[in-house]
Amino acid sequence: MGHLTSCGITHQTPHLALRQISLPSPKKKKKKKKKKKKKKKKKKKKKKKKKKKKKKKKKKKKKKKKKKKKKKKKKKKKKKKKKKKKKKKKKKTFQQRQPRKWKANAPNCEEWAVSAPCASSYNE
Repeated sequence: MGHLTSCGITHQTPHLALRQISLPSPKKKKKKKKKKKKKKKKKKKKKKKKKKKKKKKKKKKKKKKKKKKKKKKKKKKKKKKKKKKKKKKKKKTFQQRQPRKWKANAPNCEEWAVSAPCASSYNE
C-alpha cells in the first residue's frame, strides 16, 4: 500500500502499515500458528492414550474384583470357624470338664435347681 503524492506513489514505512491494518507483526503470527498446530497434535495423542488407558483400567478392575471376592470368601470361612470354636469353649464349664471334683465340692443338691447335673445322682 502506498500514498498518492505529487511525485507519484511512495512506499509506506512498516510501522504505518501495521497501524492501518492493526494486526500483530508477521513474526508473532507465525509463532501462534506453530502453537496451534502443536496443540492439535497433542490433543489427538491424548485422546488415543486415554482410550488405551481406559481399556487397561477396566481389565485391571475386573481382576481386582475377582481377587477381592475370593479374599472375602476366605475371610468369611475363617470367621465361621472361629465362632464355632468359641461356642465349643463356652459350652464346656467346670462341671463338664471335671464333674467328679464339682460333685464332691457341690453343696446339697436339694438347695440347687433340678437342672443341676448332680441332682439326678443325689435323688436316686
